[in-house]
Amino acid sequence: MKPLTKSQENKILSLFSLQGEVQGLVIDRVDYIIGKIAEVFKSEVEWWSYPNSTKENSMGNLNDAYNDDCFQFEGSFNKDIKDWVIILDEGEECDLNCSFPIRWLYENFEEELINGKKELEQKLAKQKKDKVKKTLLKHSAKKKLLESAKSKLTEEERKALGL
Repeated sequence: MKPLTKSQENKILSLFSLQGEVQGLVIDRVDYIIGKIAEVFKSEVEWWSYPNSTKENSMGNLNDAYNDDCFQFEGSFNKDIKDWVIILDEGEECDLNCSFPIRWLYENFEEELINGKKELEQKLAKQKKDKVKKTLLKHSAKKKLLESAKSKLTEEERKALGL
């Protein structure tokens, strides 16, 4: 195999430089996004890295962070993140537990994040309210049925049943 030419070496060095520049831009943007997510959920970022980071104080590999439409990361926060879910502008739920939509790297996302959290909270509150309402209706129907049955009993039958 022939040795590299000086031109090839210069291209390699140029690519390394460009890679470092792009990596810096991505780190800054991801740091901002993760910080905003933590802020909206009233938490603080202790640390984050790309997935599969094996060395201490290593960011890992940027390529491992891209997964379909999500940017994945590893991290630690001062609060549990298992409930970090929002409703995206498209109407689908998005779990922000160590991932976020890739498009947030190049879009303004803050309003979607804040509104999505509020929308999910409203959805969950409505589900809870509907469940309570359903339980009350069930209880009310049972009560009406009991009253109807009691009305058909004679006084003696009610006393015998302790009603």
